[in-house]
Amino acid sequence: MTLPFPRLQTRDILECEFKSWYPTFRRHSPKATIIDPLPQEFIHFLEMDGLVMPEDSGPMGQLSDSEDSDSNPGSDSDSSQAPLPSFPELTTQLHLILKSYDSSVFPKLNSSAPVDAAWMLPGSNLKCQTPGDVYLLLKSSDFVMRELEVGRERWGNCTDWPAVVIEGRGVEGAEEPQHPPGFSHHLIVKKYFEMPPSQEWRCFIRDRCLVAMCQRDPNYYEFLQESKFQEEIKSHTIKFWEEVVRDQFPLSNYTMDIYFTRTHSRIFIIDFNPFSPVHTDPLLFSWEDVLSLPVEEARGPVMGIVRDRTIGNGMMNFSHNRYPREVVELSDGRSIAEL
Repeated sequence: MTLPFPRLQTRDILECEFKSWYPTFRRHSPKATIIDPLPQEFIHFLEMDGLVMPEDSGPMGQLSDSEDSDSNPGSDSDSSQAPLPSFPELTTQLHLILKSYDSSVFPKLNSSAPVDAAWMLPGSNLKCQTPGDVYLLLKSSDFVMRELEVGRERWGNCTDWPAVVIEGRGVEGAEEPQHPPGFSHHLIVKKYFEMPPSQEWRCFIRDRCLVAMCQRDPNYYEFLQESKFQEEIKSHTIKFWEEVVRDQFPLSNYTMDIYFTRTHSRIFIIDFNPFSPVHTDPLLFSWEDVLSLPVEEARGPVMGIVRDRTIGNGMMNFSHNRYPREVVELSDGRSIAEL
């Protein structure tokens, strides 16, 4: 038997976008600056084939030196090259943000972080120290590209789509727009800090009740097996959700990604996502599991924890987005700049 999902509307997606919820939960989320909207010419740049970086964007990890050494400045082909793309205003904004965030940030486009492209930078993380690093990650990410390509498809399973809204009324027969009113492509630039994946959790809220939570990282961790630790994590999460989130977030059905600091003294909100199989991965659960759980606050959330020691083969995340498996296995965790 297939259990029904709550009705999904465009509002459910828009409310989960970072720019919608961050002003309310700023005190409970890592520091961030939102550049909204992004210039349309920059979106076109991200959609273009090839890996040409904008002018005056600064060095990009350790890649620019090797690229420069392969070129011949005195060749005829150099003078015939097309002019580099240029986004001086955006680059200036990124320089200012970097300066205010101790020269270390990580970027995100709307709902997609370029985590699959982290291997492009030294250290294989999302730590960007120049505008060039930001551009390189966004330009190299399949996740970002898919978000740009999906267009109107992201709204396809919303019950109030594809009505065209003009002065609050749906207009039949009008040309279908790419996005609903209120949507814009925007760049989120967060202050960078190390976030151990073992401390990240995804919470599932249905009918304004916290019904389940699970690890975001699908690997086995010995310390997560202790029942005392599990109860501590669960109780802190319930308290945080009830006191901070429940009455402030406007939706009844959604998921929430949180991060516990190493001492478990504080919880940070990382993201909200729609309660939808099209937009959100249930991770250690199936959506059938989540939908079948009773909505009873007294029960507390069901916890999903990896209990099999053999889970997690040590391969780098998103290695299929990078290069052949044989190269990944030989790399021993090194970045492309170190190979």
